Amino acid sequence: MLRIRQDQVAPFEQDATGKFVRRAIAHLRTELPDRVSGKSDQELAGWVFDVMSRGEPYERKTEQQIMCFLDAEVLLGPRF
Repeated sequence: MLRIRQDQVAPFEQDATGKFVRRAIAHLRTELPDRVSGKSDQELAGWVFDVMSRGEPYERKTEQQIMCFLDAEVLLGPRF
């Protein structure tokens, strides 16, 4: 039986996370441009990572849940 070791899974997780962050930034730039116009992609990526980490205790784990949490924070202000 084949097994995937954790050191083999990590690069896939990093790639998937990076792709999600890029999609989240694109979403913010498209759907909420007036709210994020003064922010760089690097700042938005940091915001996405922050929302991801803060959403874990509240069981915000899927991309849709994280995106909703991010949208709410962009609309209502940081750490609403």
